[in-house]
Amino acid sequence: MNKLTVFNAESAYYYFTDSLFRNSILGSSLLYCDSASLSYALRLRGVPHSRLHGPDFMDHYLCCFKSERVMIIGGSTQAHDHIRKRYQLNHVKFIDWHVSAEDLGELLSELESFYPQMVFVCLGLRKQETIANAIWQYFNSCDGFENATVIGVGAAVDFLGGTKIRSGRFWQSRGLEWLPRLVREPRMAPRILRSLVGCAMAFIKCKKFEADNLSFAKQFGF
Repeated sequence: MNKLTVFNAESAYYYFTDSLFRNSILGSSLLYCDSASLSYALRLRGVPHSRLHGPDFMDHYLCCFKSERVMIIGGSTQAHDHIRKRYQLNHVKFIDWHVSAEDLGELLSELESFYPQMVFVCLGLRKQETIANAIWQYFNSCDGFENATVIGVGAAVDFLGGTKIRSGRFWQSRGLEWLPRLVREPRMAPRILRSLVGCAMAFIKCKKFEADNLSFAKQFGF
């Protein structure tokens, strides 16, 4: 099984300050840079990469690989119904019950019986990476999962499922996608501060990624 990680500026903050989170990132085949500010810091340090938003990754996959078995963990029944109809998915399994990182027995059983080729974990930063890592560790050497992939994509299920409004192309193209969301959800302010600190830490400690055998994707792809 492959493990991919959508990595933003807040991820960088936790990567350098939270050993449990860092351990959940280790072993990722690729990191996808989902942050304009982090991208700027990486460019200044000469780290090859390309930007890719989690919702865009999920949207592209669901559009292009309709015949593959997909599991989506997280999100509401309303979002799931919208995604199923929007992408005309035939081989998809949604997990809409509460998933605890401390008790993954039922989830692992569902995965084992369904044999998904792609697993999207949409449970928010840190929790989704922890669970994605547990899935990867459990199935990494299991028969039938050699070509499977697991990736955490946060609120992508809500944006694609129509239960949350995503910032428009104008804000996305200028790296300010977070601003309209901050206006709608002021509780995100601490996340913005952590992101700023994370960018600074990534700039100062970018060699840590190389030392941990992690690389950023240089182009869109799976």
